[in-house]
Amino acid sequence: RRVSPLAQNALGAQIPLLVLSMSSLLSFDEEQKRQLNDRLEELRETADWREATSLANELVPYPDLVVTVTKPQLVGSFLRRHFVFTVSTEQPYHYVVRRRFSHFQWLRETLMQRYTGLLIPPLPPKDFFGNKAASATFQHPTGGEAENSGDEAHRFVCARMRQLQLFLTHVCEIPFLRDDRALQRFLSVVSDKDWEQAQKTCNDDTNEYSDSEQPKGFMLWTKIIKRTHEPTNLMRKIADWERQVEALQVAFCKVRSAAARVINDSTVAASSLYRFHGAMAYLREAEGSIGQKAEFEFPNQGATAITSFLEFEGTQLGKFTHASSMQSVSFEIALRTVIDFAQSYITAFDDLMKARAGLARKVTTARRSLSVYESEAVRRHGEGPKGSGFSITSQLRTNDDLSELVQNTQKEVQVATPSMLAMQ
Repeated sequence: RRVSPLAQNALGAQIPLLVLSMSSLLSFDEEQKRQLNDRLEELRETADWREATSLANELVPYPDLVVTVTKPQLVGSFLRRHFVFTVSTEQPYHYVVRRRFSHFQWLRETLMQRYTGLLIPPLPPKDFFGNKAASATFQHPTGGEAENSGDEAHRFVCARMRQLQLFLTHVCEIPFLRDDRALQRFLSVVSDKDWEQAQKTCNDDTNEYSDSEQPKGFMLWTKIIKRTHEPTNLMRKIADWERQVEALQVAFCKVRSAAARVINDSTVAASSLYRFHGAMAYLREAEGSIGQKAEFEFPNQGATAITSFLEFEGTQLGKFTHASSMQSVSFEIALRTVIDFAQSYITAFDDLMKARAGLARKVTTARRSLSVYESEAVRRHGEGPKGSGFSITSQLRTNDDLSELVQNTQKEVQVATPSMLAMQ
């Protein structure tokens, strides 16, 4: 396929290989479309996420993306200071770019707008005060040193880095998104100027793909949503899911509280071990001193052997103390970050249900208003417009606006409902 000037200019010199590799996967040919339709017919009308992703992995054979987020670095000056992170695509390409938190937000918002109803992995909330405090004290240019620091600024930055890593890893695991242009440009465009142009172009073509330009993942997701029908017991299902979400939220709150206690206890234990290690060092010095003739008239003859033993034990205790000092960081990585991410997924699904409920209420309200206006129009038309201030043209315009609102909102509900059925 022809590589567009946009791809050549906006993606930079190292990107044509990626663009060319994507071009063969860009859209389905006629035979592939026929096979796609046949496979879709095999799916249940209320296809769940496992069935949909299994089909996507089969029909969109894009290479798995292995992406890491590392090396937080503070850039800029004064009020414009912010953190950037190194985003490395290790497989199947070797790209290294620098992205700030707002770029991750842009990627998520773009994917949410383009893949209507797809539950895009959540991002951590933008903590303005935490970011400003970290910006004021953060010193280390690499993640390794910061990870070992007990300073709150370092903990905040490293926690943010791990959360961004989880977000990007889960985005790249969704087969519908692997060949998306926004994601590919996010991972590959290097220079700031080209990145700004790539963002603008992605914003321009969101939801405006022509049939020949639709990526396979986008086309497949759209077809799955369109063929998923609303079950007759939908409201019962939604009510039950709301109870499930509520139960999980309560459980996760308990887990987060318990995890916080584990992290705090491990921090306190590490501090106690440091003090114990210092006390043992003092004992070793005391044992060594009582074996010195310069210190005592009758030095202890066994002091040398005891001191050697204590030196060996001190070395082993030092290793154990260091390992314990890292335990709180390990717990924070293994517990708090992952728990928060999992809980935010549940919250995102809850938001999806609430958004659909809001749209449904909007449809009901618009229909009620339309019915009122139509009844009023009939009544006033029967009385005649003379002297009543009644305008048939104005009434028709109002009716048309309300009818259009009902139709458009109903379409949104028709998309939100199958999306919710797939995502649950």
